[in-house]
Amino acid sequence: MIVKATDSAFLPIVLIPIPVYLSGMTGWSGETPRVAVMRPVLLSAVARGPRPGPSPRREEILGLVRASPGICAQELCARTGLTRTALSHHLHNLVRAGQITQVRQGRRVTHFVPGVAKPTLRQFLGLLRLTTVRRMLQELAADPTISRRSLARRTGHTPHTIRWHMRRLQQTGILAVTASASGEGVVRFHPDVMDHVRGISSLHDDVGHAALPTQP
Repeated sequence: MIVKATDSAFLPIVLIPIPVYLSGMTGWSGETPRVAVMRPVLLSAVARGPRPGPSPRREEILGLVRASPGICAQELCARTGLTRTALSHHLHNLVRAGQITQVRQGRRVTHFVPGVAKPTLRQFLGLLRLTTVRRMLQELAADPTISRRSLARRTGHTPHTIRWHMRRLQQTGILAVTASASGEGVVRFHPDVMDHVRGISSLHDDVGHAALPTQP
């Protein structure tokens, strides 16, 4: 130990060499035996992060995602009454726990339970929640040979809007347009979505597949 007095204040300052201090507290290794033993456990807990405990809100969100595959954050906020910040917190914990998965579709992020694994089906269920796409698919399921002009007239949208959505549906692999013997275009749906396409005609804007809500 070294004692030094300053010239101005005449106050003793005690200087303890760092190695001596460490040896007195933790030994020359720099950590106590308990810390050394607990280090792997502590590091594992930090890397894994907090586990989401039981939460009525998370159970509610999980139930909505299970019943409405492809639901987005805007719909979840409207149904649960949560703010975007609170919803993001719960979704983050559910994703980390492996209870839901998130899939980006353009500017939207859709949510699914792990059981919905086929990418084409995920794309289909996510787009089906859009009112415009849902009405188009209803008409295409009823008449696969319908022209885009007639499709625009029946859905109340412009031909440009119909062309844009048709191109998007083809790019995602949900449907393909092939030429018939007469030269007319025929819509053919991907096999992964056929079971859902058969029930599209019974959907409405307020009820239908998992009580689909409308979204512009």
